[in-house]
Amino acid sequence: MTEEQLNKLIDHQFAKFYGLIDRRLDEVRNELRTEIATVRDRVDSLHGAVDSLAAQVENASIDNHARDAQIDRHEQAITRLADHAGLRI
Repeated sequence: MTEEQLNKLIDHQFAKFYGLIDRRLDEVRNELRTEIATVRDRVDSLHGAVDSLAAQVENASIDNHARDAQIDRHEQAITRLADHAGLRI
């Protein structure tokens, strides 16, 4: 085998090897894209759930403050009525 033939064989083998590596990298890249898309969907879903929970907590907080204010008004009214009636609470 001549040096030229050996070089052609090496070039051919290297090209084959490079082709295999390139195809495998494409496969891995596509798998990663699929996995990343799945993770993004899950993160979006979790983000939506957290937003929903945050809104519920905010609404509950507003409701609690309104309830507390109403209880305070009722307590004040009861105290005034008790004082007016001469009752001690």
